[in-house]
Amino acid sequence: MSKPSDSGPGSKRRATSEPVDSAAMRAGEAGGKSGGKSGRGLLALVATPIGNLGDLTPRALKMLRDADLIACEDTRVTGNLLSKFGIRRPISPYHDHNAEQMRPKLIARLRNGETVALVSDAGTPLISDPGYKLVRTTAAAGLAVT
Repeated sequence: MSKPSDSGPGSKRRATSEPVDSAAMRAGEAGGKSGGKSGRGLLALVATPIGNLGDLTPRALKMLRDADLIACEDTRVTGNLLSKFGIRRPISPYHDHNAEQMRPKLIARLRNGETVALVSDAGTPLISDPGYKLVRTTAAAGLAVT
């Protein structure tokens, strides 16, 4: 039987019947500016607007602002997006032509407790880019993905 859970004062109650996903818990524990202080890295998949930049979600903005590094398909496209929102974070290319060399470097940063945001030029990472290999490698290493 499911029991209602309360997330805190003023929150809505919801029924919970599923076990808590440990990867989701690790992702939540990594919070703050970056995962660096807790020693747990976090790979954050950040969907970007396909058309109107105003469609970027508040959560995506927070992840981009809080990331230690933003890995992206095209630094020019992502640079324009970050500039539009006044975000100044280090960016690094991660695309078909450099994925094999960059993946171990990104995993090392995650193991060092950093938060890496992965973005594509438009839409959600993983659909038609090398992001799925980074996610697979990250998960296999026991690191958090959100």
